[in-house]
Amino acid sequence: MRFATRLPILLCAALVSIVQISSDRITIYMIGDSTMADKPTEDNPERGWGQLFPLFFDSSVIIENHAKNGRSTRSFLAESLWQPILQKIRPGD
Repeated sequence: MRFATRLPILLCAALVSIVQISSDRITIYMIGDSTMADKPTEDNPERGWGQLFPLFFDSSVIIENHAKNGRSTRSFLAESLWQPILQKIRPGD
């Protein structure tokens, strides 16, 4: 796949992701709704774009997809779904 084809996907990821660089590996934390959430793969053709996002990276990048179906910014805050990510992020990330 050409870079120009991947560019919109990479830009979207930058808008909804928090990146942490630790040692040699980069971690991308993804937070979003059903459009990027992991879906069951058995008997279900639907996929969130975040579920396929790791295919664009090699093993030097860790993808943590915390997206949830039916969630919004408000529900992520109300349900403390940001907490696991906030606990991992360090100054300078």
